[in-house]
Amino acid sequence: MNVTIQQEVVRRLINDFSFKEREQYLQQGVCPACHKRELFTSIEKPWMLKCGRENKCGKEILVK
Repeated sequence: MNVTIQQEVVRRLINDFSFKEREQYLQQGVCPACHKRELFTSIEKPWMLKCGRENKCGKEILVK
C-alpha cells in the first residue's frame, strides 16, 4: 500500500467524519446513517469504516 495514499485517506476521514485519533484507531466518528459518534476504523488499514451500534445501525462503509 502506498503510504502517501494511506495518510491522505486518514486525513480526509478525520476531516469528513470528525474522528478522534486513539493509538492505532480512528474512533468516535459521526456515522452518516444513525448520526451517532460510533464510527471507527484502523489507522493502518483505513479501508473499512464501521458503526459500533451493530444491533441498531451496523453501517459499514468501504473507502475507495
